[in-house]
Amino acid sequence: MLRTRLTTEERAALAFAALRSLDDHTAYLTASAALFEVVNGEAQA
Repeated sequence: MLRTRLTTEERAALAFAALRSLDDHTAYLTASAALFEVVNGEAQA
């Protein structure tokens, strides 16, 4: 839904702001899950 309503730049800004609002550990886990499909060091099938 956001893809159709926001530009790429707006979605990137939203992702950046959301990650910056988290503590370092949670932001790292969230980014790892989103980018590499890795949760707590385990690849997801």
